[in-house]
Amino acid sequence: MSSNHEIRIKRHLGTMRNLGIVHNGFVVLILWLTLSYPSFVFAKLVEAPTHIADYFIDTWTTSDGLPHNSINAIAQTQDGYLWFGTWEGASRYNGKSFTNFLRSPQTGMSDSGTNVLKRDRFNRLWVAGTRGSLTYLQLGRWHPQPPANNLIHDVYTDQHQGLWLAVEDSGLAFRRYLGSGKYSHDQWLIQGVTAYQIVAMGEQLLYVATSKGLYQIKRHQPQLIHSYQFQKIHYLTKDHQGNLLLATDNGIWRYDGKAFTSLSEALKGQSISLIEQDCLFHYWIGTEQGIARMSPAGTLEYLEHNKGLDNKVLSWYADDQGSIWVGTNGGLMRLRQAPFVTISPSQGLIGSYTRAVIAMTPDHLLAGTNRGLSLVMGTQAVNAISQYSPIKHASVLSLSLDYRQDSPSLNKVFVGTSRQGLLIWQAGQLSPYLSIDNGLPDNEVHSLLSQANGDLWVGTAEGLLLSQANGEKVLYDTHSGLPSNFIISLAEDSQGNIWVGTGNGVATISPQGQIETFDLRDHEDPRYIFDIDIDIDYLWFTTDRGIVRYDRESGHLVMVGRNKGFPIDKFFQFVHQRDNIWLTSNRGIWKLNYQQLNQVADGQDETIKFEHFDKNDGLSSSQSNGGSNPAATFSQGRLYVATAQGVATVNPLDIDKQHSMMTPIVIENLHFDNQSVSTQGDRIANPGTSRVSIQYAGLSYVMADGLEYRTRLENFNQQWTFRGKQTVVEYTNLPPGQYQFLVSTRFPYGEWSNTPAAISFTILPFWWQKSWVQALLILSMVSLVIGIILLRVRQLKLNQKKLARLVTEKTQELQRQAKRFEQLSHEDSLTGLANRRAFNQHIKAQFQACQQSHELLHLAIVDIDFFKKINDNYSHLHGDQAITSVATILRHHFDDPLAVARWGGEEFTLLLKGNRKEVDQYVDQLRQTIADKHFDHIAPGMRLTVSIGLCDSYSLFEIEPLFRLADEALLKAKEGGRNRTIRAVNSATNEDIYWLGVNPFEPQKIET
Repeated sequence: MSSNHEIRIKRHLGTMRNLGIVHNGFVVLILWLTLSYPSFVFAKLVEAPTHIADYFIDTWTTSDGLPHNSINAIAQTQDGYLWFGTWEGASRYNGKSFTNFLRSPQTGMSDSGTNVLKRDRFNRLWVAGTRGSLTYLQLGRWHPQPPANNLIHDVYTDQHQGLWLAVEDSGLAFRRYLGSGKYSHDQWLIQGVTAYQIVAMGEQLLYVATSKGLYQIKRHQPQLIHSYQFQKIHYLTKDHQGNLLLATDNGIWRYDGKAFTSLSEALKGQSISLIEQDCLFHYWIGTEQGIARMSPAGTLEYLEHNKGLDNKVLSWYADDQGSIWVGTNGGLMRLRQAPFVTISPSQGLIGSYTRAVIAMTPDHLLAGTNRGLSLVMGTQAVNAISQYSPIKHASVLSLSLDYRQDSPSLNKVFVGTSRQGLLIWQAGQLSPYLSIDNGLPDNEVHSLLSQANGDLWVGTAEGLLLSQANGEKVLYDTHSGLPSNFIISLAEDSQGNIWVGTGNGVATISPQGQIETFDLRDHEDPRYIFDIDIDIDYLWFTTDRGIVRYDRESGHLVMVGRNKGFPIDKFFQFVHQRDNIWLTSNRGIWKLNYQQLNQVADGQDETIKFEHFDKNDGLSSSQSNGGSNPAATFSQGRLYVATAQGVATVNPLDIDKQHSMMTPIVIENLHFDNQSVSTQGDRIANPGTSRVSIQYAGLSYVMADGLEYRTRLENFNQQWTFRGKQTVVEYTNLPPGQYQFLVSTRFPYGEWSNTPAAISFTILPFWWQKSWVQALLILSMVSLVIGIILLRVRQLKLNQKKLARLVTEKTQELQRQAKRFEQLSHEDSLTGLANRRAFNQHIKAQFQACQQSHELLHLAIVDIDFFKKINDNYSHLHGDQAITSVATILRHHFDDPLAVARWGGEEFTLLLKGNRKEVDQYVDQLRQTIADKHFDHIAPGMRLTVSIGLCDSYSLFEIEPLFRLADEALLKAKEGGRNRTIRAVNSATNEDIYWLGVNPFEPQKIET
């Protein structure tokens, strides 16, 4: 085998290709399947169309924010919002929350009961319901209309904006459009029946579903189309061929303009509440047993009673993102194709609790469960153990292909079990191989590694067995030097070293049998090493405390866990997929960007970014097993993961497609101070408005929790600001002017949307801030100055000497005043110390001078400890006295007035020169001086301490890192208990932080 390939337990498929055995193994496998199983069983492996049971189902009820559980109507407006009509009002949904609209002067509803939601060709949303309530929403504004005489079942607007109403017990009414949003009185075309649905066929022909059959309206003339098959038509719609689909009191029917044809003999005699056709030509039917789906071939499937909402179907809608929404009298239900599909016993898997999966050929995987082995292809599975097998059942823990060069067969698989030791599977036959009776230290086998040289490594609960090609067996355990007998994971690197993950750390075994262990105690002390991934430069260990990266060249270890932003500790499997990493855990599956993961490990990025997938994404169980190997693998571009309820699989391209979908963005709310403002029309804030709040949302109904946002406020900040998952932004004390707010969205690692949502607003000025007032004021001041000058000139002519003296005095006074102003601009008003501005100017000059003279420049940031308690326990006046007292002590220790400054709040900055030891002692003695001093003049018994962060300019070429290092050192001083001095020492290769001020007075290293 080529030495430039890393051998890992999980990369079976890649190794098979390198050995050139994929084709032959595939042939053997297909022959075995053909001979061992009937053709109808093998046909199960062919990818089948999605069944209704394969949809992922979400439900919502009043407990989730809906105003009522009966969902009478569903619609989607042009901006992307979904709307739901209930008996307690219309509800707007943004993917996360519901906003309810009830009877009010704002909406113009006569009653909250909403039975109709209809978006017309003019992008108006018609809302109609009980008491004949009728209104429409357009561009954020409601337009109430005169109510009908009874409950409205449907609304239709024609090309001339004529309004057609289907009304309970009254029939069909028409209102002619008069312009300016007004309509004529009702003209009744059908009377004495209940009209349910209106469907247009072109511009001149309408069909109306009623309680007495189907009516045709042509040029405003109604005609009843007689049928002896049914009477009442509950629902009417069109299919993709332009035919009418009817849900009646006697099944479902198609009408092609000439005759009625039954679509399902099985549904005859049933009262059907609804029928629709989706983009795949499937029929969705509201039956007496709930929602059902019928294929174009007529195969009828019902949603299982334990899924979704087993209630009467009232409404149906297919949204822009591929989901099917079903309204029932018990709540709202959504059916969607989730990213993940779980292969369970329903799809042929033998047993549900899956512990290991391994790719055998490009098309087939072997899955080990608590009941045996299954062959998986796509999303279907069959039993992999023949009825003639010596062993028919086994609780499988681990799997490994047989890579031994002397192996007579090319599709053998070693099978580790929980009680039966090591078995071997080939062509459906499962046979014993090793057990406690012939050399295995324990029958519980958690990991396996087969080598091309004929050696086989078997990891058990009681040690690691090496079964050599020559028949000899070598046992490695704690007596041999392993950190634990519990062997979880195995991997081989390009030098032939065997990496061993145990229940108490990791070790390596060299080709000569020498064992080396690694001390991980300083890296969150992980114990369980669940997986070992070998890359070109790094090794990655998944542990019970996060992910550990091992640099093979330097030997440096880095932990990436909760300290870097992960919300959990324990990860099991580490799987590469191009630029991504997939991790399994007891809390679902995680997707990372490999480059960003390394940036976090290198300290270039502080927080790990990830996508998290759980039950909401199609997983039957969030528990992804990983106590044995391999528990996750890639095959044919799909990820397969062993879970507690089967094999979960996903095609990452499906997630990428979801991420690439255009997600509409809407501005939901705009507030000026505490006043809500309409997002439509004029958006003008009164003078003195101090706070502007904007709420926005990306209307993704599939993966809404994964959306990230960025915003920009033009005329204030031209740069985009990353907001993460935040959906509200506030601006305070904006100056008067015109602004435009922009927001765009993306999924993690995706591209930002090219069409951000935008909203503009204006903040009015006070009268004295208006341009014409300021211009008039300037003109008045100029006129006044001119008048004064003329007066002065006249006075000069009268008394030149006196004027000269006055001018001289005024000039001197102005100079003194300017000097005072200059002094005030560089001086802190409370303490009399130099302020931040003065200190910044001084440190820049000193930094440049030290760069030229090669002197060390030291920066210290001093912070009064527990300052907030002084303000809380005494008063802010006592706090000011504490600040001035500390400032006085600092001032007395520095000859240069610019070397000590008040940086802000209770923080001070000090600038020093000299070698580190002298400066460290001087600064720490200064800290001790403050700690020893009594401040009884402020309050009896008051004592003050300070924390000091210290650094110097060694190997620095800019000032900014100097401040950053000092600030980080100050933070370490605070975290270390306060009343101490911490120095941050910058070196060419690393940043090390040491603390000072402890006894004995010697530096000690603090891990950063």
